[in-house]
Amino acid sequence: MLRRAACRAAAVAVSLAGLAGCSMLWGNVEPERGTTSTIVIAVQPYCGDHGHGPRPPFGANPKLDSVATAIDSLPPRSPEIAREAGVHGTVIIAALVCEHGNVVDERVRKSIPMLDSAARSCAAQWHFRPAVIDGRPVASWKDIQVRFLLH
Repeated sequence: MLRRAACRAAAVAVSLAGLAGCSMLWGNVEPERGTTSTIVIAVQPYCGDHGHGPRPPFGANPKLDSVATAIDSLPPRSPEIAREAGVHGTVIIAALVCEHGNVVDERVRKSIPMLDSAARSCAAQWHFRPAVIDGRPVASWKDIQVRFLLH
């Protein structure tokens, strides 16, 4: 069973070119000749405490040589009910970034109740260059501002 603290890994695209007729993947159905298909598999390996150093308690960070830096972030999607109600603004999320740069825990620091869940989901998908101490990546807490705009 995958736990909430599992590292989020990027989706892995597997090209099925050349696997036409493979009964395991296609159920004995031949794709059209000359076509290729792509299957996207979401991979979320459980890493728990394996391969991780100590985790700082919520909100506490040791003295860092460099802080975690976002390298891949997704724009947030406002829930339909929030858009209809005209609710917008910035939710601040405290994210625990592991040594691999994945968000493994997120907590709301500044709340907009209708947007909190969407902000947490958005932050959980970000990827970071992890914080560093003595040249080694370490887990650290990072505040993320998730801005919801009305268009």
